[in-house]
Amino acid sequence: MATICPICGSENIFGALVCATCYNVLIKIPVNTQETTVPNVLNLTEIEPASTRRFVDSTMYGNNAVVMYFEHQSEPMVVHINQQAVLGRRTSEKDSPRIDLSPYGALVFGISRQHIIIRRTEKGLTAEDLDSSNGTWLNDKQLAPFVPTQLKSGDRLMLGKLSLEIFFQ
Repeated sequence: MATICPICGSENIFGALVCATCYNVLIKIPVNTQETTVPNVLNLTEIEPASTRRFVDSTMYGNNAVVMYFEHQSEPMVVHINQQAVLGRRTSEKDSPRIDLSPYGALVFGISRQHIIIRRTEKGLTAEDLDSSNGTWLNDKQLAPFVPTQLKSGDRLMLGKLSLEIFFQ
């Protein structure tokens, strides 16, 4: 059963959290921006940490699919990156990253408005910190701002305090 995007009307695979066409968030998670702790909607006590999961086959999501498992979330975010995508948090309609991490507690976890850019190259994917306020780590090594770093499928990224594993072909 496909999920239809309410913004652009595109069909998305069942369980998709973000529209593959317009990158609209397909689920609505209420996030109270006044809170100083992780909102209860994340069900932190019931979900296994991302570091204990293993992803088997990213090809089931199609070409250029990038699958991100966020710590304390049971379902992955699946996006298609043909060239590049900026990950961050939305603050207004005109200052919006391509991939909005607000539904994952971006404000609480210290994600900048434009935190990191992921680019597709001939050798695969690279990650580049965009001089974010709280930094980016790749497998426990802090990335220098504006220096592209090669990613491998299964790498762990920390954007501020938000941990995720990234998988791709």
